[in-house]
Amino acid sequence: MYDFTPMQRVIPPGQSGHYRVEHFEVTEKKSEFTRYRAAIKGDLDLYVPAGKYVRLVCGNGIFQEVVMSDTPMEKRSNRAVVSNAHGDMLIIGIGLGMILIPILAKRDVRSVTVLEKHREVIDLVEPHLRKYLGEKDSNKLQIIHADGFEWRPPKAKTRGYYNVIYFDIWNAICTDNLQEITKLKRRYCRRLLRRKDQTAWMGAWYEDNLRYKARRGRC
Repeated sequence: MYDFTPMQRVIPPGQSGHYRVEHFEVTEKKSEFTRYRAAIKGDLDLYVPAGKYVRLVCGNGIFQEVVMSDTPMEKRSNRAVVSNAHGDMLIIGIGLGMILIPILAKRDVRSVTVLEKHREVIDLVEPHLRKYLGEKDSNKLQIIHADGFEWRPPKAKTRGYYNVIYFDIWNAICTDNLQEITKLKRRYCRRLLRRKDQTAWMGAWYEDNLRYKARRGRC
């Protein structure tokens, strides 16, 4: 079994360029409001229990957008990649680094390569994440400043092929994401070790839920 570490223990508040890390609290009153909203819309993921959380935010004022947080919904929707984590992994999108802690703690994970498009996010997250991980798990982690739609894996036979590939670059939950998910899967499908590893796995954040919403005509 595994669990997610509260990111307040890992990443302090900070800002780099247009991105910042915030610590925030959901009060009982605010939590009750999210419960009503979830019930009205019939979407459990809208409910946020009372508690203290961390979020990664881009922009300011009315133009700001939450990139990700460590709320229970984010944890639930990322459990699949942690469950399937093994061997050599490629992850596109670092966010707060929340999923990397339980992934790197697994003994059967040899290496994790993370691509992150925004240098500011790397600057906010990587130093604190590596400090928390410690030398053993940190040595298995490589973070590359690159766009997942453009990056090309190494050509050497001993590198560039992965047991697990995961895409997590979207800020919002919308069926429009499915087009980019399909594009990324087509780009990286040849890099997945399907023939040599029967447990090889490729996935994207919230993909199954989005496909369900698309079938029902919901965004």
